[in-house]
Amino acid sequence: MELDTKIQIEVAQDVYSPSDDSLLMLSAVNPREGQSILEMGTGSGIISLHCAKLGCQVTATDISQKSLDCARNNAAINNLNIQFIQSDLFSNISDKYNMIIFNPPYLSSQDAEVLAVDDKRQLIGGEIGHEISVEFLQQAGDYLLENGRIYLLTSTETSDKVIERARQLFLVEKIVEQRMFFEVLSVWELKLDKN
Repeated sequence: MELDTKIQIEVAQDVYSPSDDSLLMLSAVNPREGQSILEMGTGSGIISLHCAKLGCQVTATDISQKSLDCARNNAAINNLNIQFIQSDLFSNISDKYNMIIFNPPYLSSQDAEVLAVDDKRQLIGGEIGHEISVEFLQQAGDYLLENGRIYLLTSTETSDKVIERARQLFLVEKIVEQRMFFEVLSVWELKLDKN
């Protein structure tokens, strides 16, 4: 998906700012007009905004009210219609979607301690770093429409455990990867196995 430079993004303090992982996810997903999309952990809303701009019906969720407020503001700035729901993973989700997009936190509790960020929940994927992604995978299939797809980002810091679990539940294909300073980021497409 082309990055729409006409979309304006403002990022509030303690909200995850669009970074290389966000742009990598944007390059991997391929939403079509009219599709229903759930973005889990929306942060500033950049991915939801791009999907809404393409004519998708977008629901953006986050555990953080600050993030939802920031994403809602960005939707208003860009005159885009997005539904916002505060939710800890799928706790407040009841619908099914054509596409679920998740760029999860993947740092371990120990790794995140050194970062100068007040609200570290946006960065910590669990004690080891993969726990939130694995919990997401346990539930995500229940929220997919037939022929739906999940796009999940992993880091080499946590990808082995996450993809091992994903392969037990879904058909898994790596869409794109990018080497960063100390890690490789990958976006995976997951589909329900029809057999």
